[in-house]
Amino acid sequence: MSGSNEHASDGSFIDYIGSCVGLTDARLLAEALSRVAGRLIDNHDREQARIAHELHDNIGASLATLGMKILGLGQPASSLPEKQTDIQAIYEELQEIGSRVSHLSNQLLPPMLKYFGLAKAIEAECSKFSERWHIPVSCSCGAISVELNPTLQ
Repeated sequence: MSGSNEHASDGSFIDYIGSCVGLTDARLLAEALSRVAGRLIDNHDREQARIAHELHDNIGASLATLGMKILGLGQPASSLPEKQTDIQAIYEELQEIGSRVSHLSNQLLPPMLKYFGLAKAIEAECSKFSERWHIPVSCSCGAISVELNPTLQ
């Protein structure tokens, strides 16, 4: 509870201006914060599951397939031109895997955020969204001065 009294020049009481937060409001606020925290944890868990799936089922499977192809290069039955074609295909698949790993890494910590800060990262995302969906987006971050946690840098 907080407030202030207003007094006339002769010292007599005129008015009281104040506010009070009841226990019900505080309880409702605590419940809302608890729900938000729960949703954040759920989203974090889903994101971890998505990353694990991407790493294991997608990238891991691709690397295992490439390993088998590389082992096949050692078989004497293949001619040199066939091996060169196989090597080129393996190289291209490795390039694709590298691209997917880079994309996944950028989703975890976008370079724009790391090197240029939150405001520039938000502006860049708004611009990408606008270009992708052909929807005009206006972004004004003002003077956001949030420093990244040093462990992220």
